[in-house]
Amino acid sequence: MVGSNRLLSGGTRYQIKKMITHENYAKKDLRNDIALIQIDGKIAMTGNVKTIKLKKEAVAVGPNNRRRVPNNLQYLDFTTISNKECNNKLSRSSFSPIDDKQLCVKRPETKGACNGDSGGPLVVADENKEFVQIGVVSWGIPCGRNYPDVFASVSGYYDWIEKNMK
Repeated sequence: MVGSNRLLSGGTRYQIKKMITHENYAKKDLRNDIALIQIDGKIAMTGNVKTIKLKKEAVAVGPNNRRRVPNNLQYLDFTTISNKECNNKLSRSSFSPIDDKQLCVKRPETKGACNGDSGGPLVVADENKEFVQIGVVSWGIPCGRNYPDVFASVSGYYDWIEKNMK
């Protein structure tokens, strides 16, 4: 569904033609946690439906990253952190260490990725004040405090995305 800020209503629905999952996806530690969906037909661009650019370069560590989430569309401001800092904070997790195809964000107090958020975008404003996508929600300590959330890094998978979109 596109063109709605609600998960269950509004917008235009499209049929999924094909789903392309990363050939090296590993469920046990959520490596290569990325997929593409090909729809049947072409999405009509409208006032509520626009394309977003993908960030080819790795994002700098720091504030001003936003993740948009359902059911009523919401966003949170996050701060990206280095993978070294992330691995230190996740050292007791069965999913660490994260790798260079993943990126981490520091969550706002009592907020963050939770069940059902997987696949949501992480965006940042570029030099033209336009949003570009830098990540895809992968995992986190569910609704946990003081733990970073982990995203598949768009720059880490940029070549794979380009190859599989053809």
